[in-house]
Amino acid sequence: MEKSTINKLLLIGNHALSINKRIKKIDDLALIKQTLMYKTGDPFLENFDNFVQIDTIKHSYKNAYNFDDLTSFLKLKFKENAILDSPALVIGNPSELLFQSALTALLENENKAIKSSIIILLYPIGMVGHDTRKELSSLIYLLKKNAIQTLLIRNSETEIEAVHKIILNDFSMHSIYELENHIEGLEHLIGKPKEVLF
Repeated sequence: MEKSTINKLLLIGNHALSINKRIKKIDDLALIKQTLMYKTGDPFLENFDNFVQIDTIKHSYKNAYNFDDLTSFLKLKFKENAILDSPALVIGNPSELLFQSALTALLENENKAIKSSIIILLYPIGMVGHDTRKELSSLIYLLKKNAIQTLLIRNSETEIEAVHKIILNDFSMHSIYELENHIEGLEHLIGKPKEVLF
């Protein structure tokens, strides 16, 4: 089986960024790391701004925090800033609006790297997953329609260990199709060729 040649990590949203902080020595890895986050400004300040931060660059965001406005904003910013110029391991929580909008914006911009990337979905914590079923199914449909390799880490208690193994160990030793046999709580959702299904 062919091994991955991905050398980039894209963390989108709060859940993914919290994992980044909890994985030891992630900054020491031979990976190019990019981050995307949404931050609300301090409402107690007279002129406060919400912003979208791509790596270290902050972009003021004055629109409503909804899927359509955020997606349009990200499409424009992704054209200005090369957020994904080569295939990456893209990690995020599919219940987070920023993650949904970012993947949609990349696909609508016809970003070639996203189609060769591997998406790692972090299972929504708590009731959030129940509240966003429609949005989650739309995102899964979009990923399936574009045949993007997608994995789900179902168990939040083992997600740190699973992400760590994917990044450090198993990615270099196993193909993407073999990973779910070696990592507890990992499921391959989208992108298995027929010969690997059985």
